[in-house]
Amino acid sequence: MAATIVAIASPPGRGHRSVLRISGPAARALVREVFCPRQGALVEARGVQHGRFDDGRGTQPALLFWMPGPASYTREDVAEFHLPGAPALAAAALQRLLALGAETAAAGEFTRRAFQNGRIDLSRAEGVLALVEARTADERRAATRLFGGGLARRVEGLR
Repeated sequence: MAATIVAIASPPGRGHRSVLRISGPAARALVREVFCPRQGALVEARGVQHGRFDDGRGTQPALLFWMPGPASYTREDVAEFHLPGAPALAAAALQRLLALGAETAAAGEFTRRAFQNGRIDLSRAEGVLALVEARTADERRAATRLFGGGLARRVEGLR
């Protein structure tokens, strides 16, 4: 069974918000452990909830985006926490999830899982990498075409 992975998915440094992404079989249990919804029970279906994230030292406001598998990017249960954009708060939230058993995601691991689980093909996975590494507008456009399935459509035509 695959491990449940977690990573800070927002750019480093201060910003309006920080995003933590979780994917794997224990995602739901981790959400239940750290998230207290503002109203009602935790969502079971795909959705968004306002609440508080308990980082073990205190709580911070959070939005939970819940995407149950197989209708998620990785085809596993996926949760995203949108937290205030202070790096120290994101680091505390990450440490809490790691302490509860999640493993740090390697670079590109969410996309690797999407590929392995049949969500995207290899050319689209390469498009994600190209988009992340794009430095110019032309590189960004080419990567977007690749991620959007441009190569896959041409190859499918040849098949």
